[in-house]
Amino acid sequence: MQEPRPFLIGGQWRHGETVVSVNNPFTGQLLAEVSNANSADAEAAIRSTVDAAAAMGALPSHARYHALQKIAGGLYDRREEIARLMMAESGKPIADAKREVSRAIQTFTVAAEEAKRIPGEVIPLDWTPGTDSHLGILRRVPIGPVLGITPFNFPLNLVAHKVAPALAAGNSILIKLAEQLVVDSRFKLLSFTGSAAVGWMLKAKCGKKKVVLELGGNAGVIVEPDADLDIAAQRCAVGGFGYAGQTCISVQRIFAHHSIADLFTTKLLLQVARLKAGDPSDDATVVGPLIDPAAAHRVEAWIGEAVSQGARVLLGGKRMGTVMEATVLSHVTPTMKVSCQEVFGPVVTVTPYRHFSEAITALNQSDYGLQAGVFTQDVNKIFHAFRHLEVGAVLANEIPTFRADHMPYGGVKDSGVGREGVRSAIEDMTEPRMLVLSLKSPAGP
Repeated sequence: MQEPRPFLIGGQWRHGETVVSVNNPFTGQLLAEVSNANSADAEAAIRSTVDAAAAMGALPSHARYHALQKIAGGLYDRREEIARLMMAESGKPIADAKREVSRAIQTFTVAAEEAKRIPGEVIPLDWTPGTDSHLGILRRVPIGPVLGITPFNFPLNLVAHKVAPALAAGNSILIKLAEQLVVDSRFKLLSFTGSAAVGWMLKAKCGKKKVVLELGGNAGVIVEPDADLDIAAQRCAVGGFGYAGQTCISVQRIFAHHSIADLFTTKLLLQVARLKAGDPSDDATVVGPLIDPAAAHRVEAWIGEAVSQGARVLLGGKRMGTVMEATVLSHVTPTMKVSCQEVFGPVVTVTPYRHFSEAITALNQSDYGLQAGVFTQDVNKIFHAFRHLEVGAVLANEIPTFRADHMPYGGVKDSGVGREGVRSAIEDMTEPRMLVLSLKSPAGP
């Protein structure tokens, strides 16, 4: 076994007094031991971040552009190595891991471009008598040291979505600090991605600090009779079971019109049955292991509880170690955990409805509101859903699992506050600052 992996503070690698074991979720194999930081290390990391803020804020946009491009190039050069490390650490199927590396490269590339175009505004201030010679200039300035906390499921790209916009905006940033230190007033912004319970708890502790939360969801999909059922079924299978459902926008609740519910469900089951489960190192695997045995046991227990309350297992339902079979349930009720909470596992429910408004109401019957999908050819229904669904984004003829890394991304209700996506994150990581000019008329010749 190699010596414990160090952590980086202020450009220096450090070893801690204690270590944390990192095991492969699929095989259980010990991959490495990682040094654990103590409170003194945390204080050093905070000081380093604060000390770097002035230098970061003074960097011109071209320097920030080149730094971000260099990061993107470094990721590209090591893309295969990083993808395989991610697969081993988190159990993410290798095909998904490779896609995540590509997305992270794009996130840094987009941030490099955005660093050159952070906008300003000239504002006329001569609206009232006596202000004829006044003019305003608005610019966005770096907010200051940023604290970013990210979860396990996208260990590279979610870090990129904190680091890339922070650097593009001219901020220093500290990633993965202990959660109990979010109260430190030296940080001007907390950007947190993780569970709703932890996120809202941290926000309550932050006082005057600005907070952006990207939290959980139990994403819903509505399938109308005029939808292309083959495409809807294929996309819902991918969206519900990719990476074993361990994404906050994984398809969890499907509402299918009663006239096509049976046909759609049959098509969905055929698609799901084709998904390969098991070894994440296999290029064909879609449903890999859950992150640890506790997560697998929890998902299995929720399925069992739903069945005891009247739900029916149409496919799957069995656990093999940390691998949970892709599971489709029917006859669920809104109060079952598999409906009203975030499963974060390979479980999808299918529920029939009679009227479109009924489906809208059912999808909104959730504490979460991240993204939702609507499959229909009726543009009026698409815009009705856009107006009435209580989510951060509505996707027409697409699953809620879709995300482009430059688009505004975030939710309402328990799903969070603020938006990610590089440009949106830059807005949160900067403050508007006004310069008011009192201009004198030039003296005569």
